[in-house]
Amino acid sequence: MVQSELNYALEREKLVIPIVRTDLAGHPLPARFPKVFTFSPWDNPGAVETQIVDFLKQQQLTKDKQQTIGALAALGLGLIVLFSLNKE
Repeated sequence: MVQSELNYALEREKLVIPIVRTDLAGHPLPARFPKVFTFSPWDNPGAVETQIVDFLKQQQLTKDKQQTIGALAALGLGLIVLFSLNKE
């Protein structure tokens, strides 16, 4: 299901912010995106968040859209990190 949604977004050139664990960075699907953000549960999540905010600034989005997408990305990253830590 996620793969089909990502393929749909790629086909329509939609803005997608792929955030993947470092060990999955070489997977073929994320490699199709122009920019992929990687994280490790042991790294500072603020570093990835900063990279995403900088990326959004380069996309010439309105400030409101930048803040909204940045907040969603930060929330998603936090949930991913919590889930990763919980599994171990």
